Amino acid sequence: MKIDLHLHTSERSTCSIASAEEQITTAIQMGLDAIVITDHDCMIDETILTVLNRKYTPFIIYGGIEIRINENGHDEDIIVIGLHQDILTQKKWTYPELHQFVISNNGFIGLAHPYRYRDFITVDVENYPPHAIEIFTSNIGMDKKDMRLELKEKLNCNLMVNSDSHNIDSTGLYYNELDKTPESEQELVQMLIDGNYTLSISL
Repeated sequence: MKIDLHLHTSERSTCSIASAEEQITTAIQMGLDAIVITDHDCMIDETILTVLNRKYTPFIIYGGIEIRINENGHDEDIIVIGLHQDILTQKKWTYPELHQFVISNNGFIGLAHPYRYRDFITVDVENYPPHAIEIFTSNIGMDKKDMRLELKEKLNCNLMVNSDSHNIDSTGLYYNELDKTPESEQELVQMLIDGNYTLSISL
């Protein structure tokens, strides 16, 4: 199962110029089997998800969120998958609080595009390691690859590659290939936590 765990839609992310349906149809054309819509500090309504999944079956659309944490005067972006509680969008999170909430509720937490903006990480990933960090996206390339690999080893976590697509030009170029198709969102989360997938880049 080929899945992109991190992309944005114009309905909820002002920086995106691609609608949810444009992202879905492009992902299908590019050979993906599933996507996770992770809009900025906003979650896609589960009713809309149900409608989209019925329309595009067997393609699967999951809902996640990209939460921006500001600590020490700098921003860091965190991907959360598998949770749909309203508090995710309503609370001003610190990273330790978010990490504890996600872990205690059996969700997946990932560090989006580390070192994209600066040569250091502003949140305490050493004491609160994510399940995975992104090594490549459409916004981070080969530069600082070694830094990301060193961080992965230091945290003993998984790697992931995602498009971080804001327009259809990059949709489907980066994805993760799961060992099998999960039967539920919770099984997807567990597969991501366990690292039961490989990284793929289609350029």
